[in-house]
Amino acid sequence: SRGANLAAAVPPILEQAVVDQIRQPGRCLGLLDVVSASFSDSNEVDKNNQPLRSFHFSYEGSEEVATCCSWLATDANLFVVGYQSSYITFWDFRNGQIEASVKLSESGSSINAIVSNDLSPVVIAGHENGEVSIYDFKQKQLLKSIKTGNSPIVSLCLINNGLNLLVGSTSGSVKLYELKNYQEQAEV
Repeated sequence: SRGANLAAAVPPILEQAVVDQIRQPGRCLGLLDVVSASFSDSNEVDKNNQPLRSFHFSYEGSEEVATCCSWLATDANLFVVGYQSSYITFWDFRNGQIEASVKLSESGSSINAIVSNDLSPVVIAGHENGEVSIYDFKQKQLLKSIKTGNSPIVSLCLINNGLNLLVGSTSGSVKLYELKNYQEQAEV
């Protein structure tokens, strides 16, 4: 399956990120391939749409399954990837190195959606169990976990300059949260 969730501040040459899950007998690998959707004459663009770079994350000998990704709006060289195991990793695109890796939920609930704030180093992840995790990359700290319900979260969107968060779930509802006090404001 393929999925992507890109923030607005994507480097010009990198307009698309694709999560590829490749299944092999008895094991599942989570690979993130960064490809360009641009067809400029830059040497960094592969005309055959081959990945510019591939990334994979393993923890304690197990390959993690990537489920979503987002460029960090506050640093165009970094992107964050969410995994089935509830981990997020922050990758530096230039050198392919992991800057940080964090388990967001003790329940181990899969991360289905991830978004970064345009104005601060905050990343927000939506989980399979209806939980939202708000993580500050610079402080290396989980700021808040919000239980939005029991339905899996499938989409996140920051609005009003990152002051509010829209949370969509498989229940069909969309909830609006105010992020200063982490309070639900409305449900549609």
